[in-house]
Amino acid sequence: MLIGLSHRYLLAGSRKTKQVVLAGWIFVPLRAGIEGSVLSWTSLFAMGILVYLWVAEKMQMRVIVIWLFCAFGVHGEVVGWKSASVGLATALVVRFLPQMQCRRLVEVGLISYSLYLLHVPVGVRVVNITQRFEAHILLRSGAIIIVLVLSLVAAAVFYRWVEKPSHAWARRLRLRLGHQRRPSA
Repeated sequence: MLIGLSHRYLLAGSRKTKQVVLAGWIFVPLRAGIEGSVLSWTSLFAMGILVYLWVAEKMQMRVIVIWLFCAFGVHGEVVGWKSASVGLATALVVRFLPQMQCRRLVEVGLISYSLYLLHVPVGVRVVNITQRFEAHILLRSGAIIIVLVLSLVAAAVFYRWVEKPSHAWARRLRLRLGHQRRPSA
């Protein structure tokens, strides 16, 4: 909902409007006071928004860099510096290595939303099972590998049988609704 409300202002709004929306995304975690809520993570998400604005040339680089460091600082204070560092590093990699072409990474990119949806349910179950055994480094390492493999497989299946057909259905619906809206000649 937050994305939907702010998207148009970030793309087509005035310079001042963009600044206000970005300030909201970045500084809300300082006022949210709800540990673990989605609002704690908006500054991290803002880093991704800023990279998009940078690549799309919707804002001056100097302004984007300032906002990136604000988002980094807020996220570091609210969630943690490791997470903030990974977020900033990821933003910079996405910004400066956009032409990297690796078929496997493209495939993971295709299933990334499904992976996002399924990694916690799959991972929690595997971790819960492994916690019933003695905590040995090999078991923990094996559990991580199992979680990764099962999450990727589940995401690929979910993408193939749920997400991809849903996209096709939405395209057909949009075309059908588009034809109904046209005035007849």
